Amino acid sequence: SAADWKSGLADWAHLTAACLWIGGLIQLVVVVWPLMPEARRAAFLAFSRLATVCVGVLLLAGVYLSILRLPELDDLWTTGYGQVLLVKIGLVSLAFAWGGLHKLIAVPAVARGSDGVMGRLRGSLIGESMVGMAVLLVAAVLVNAEPPAQEPPSPPTATSLPR
Repeated sequence: SAADWKSGLADWAHLTAACLWIGGLIQLVVVVWPLMPEARRAAFLAFSRLATVCVGVLLLAGVYLSILRLPELDDLWTTGYGQVLLVKIGLVSLAFAWGGLHKLIAVPAVARGSDGVMGRLRGSLIGESMVGMAVLLVAAVLVNAEPPAQEPPSPPTATSLPR
């Protein structure tokens, strides 16, 4: 059905964007910073552009999937699936805010060639990476949780038909 392929595409886009964003962060911290100091500036600026696209895809696909799986707003706090999703949303919000600060403060400083920010940036990238990994752990719990059962639409009755 149309909903199945759209859901599958949204899942794929969501997972791909998350892997590129969080995996890219970890590569910056573990590979580029300690082993390739001459590539730090260019890698960070390129990653920032990629991360911006990833965040957009994550938001669009995540909102779509949330609406699809939790059609009632109160499902967020009345079901186990919704409660785990709320934890994930909180962690994602923290990661997005952290990345947003990098975009607003660190990217312009790095682009200007400010060496002072480069030394402090690794620690901040480690922090954002840790939050990203926490998001992945909660996402793993969410994948194994069952969304609430959705009631099939009831057929129209004679009294609900337009006259």
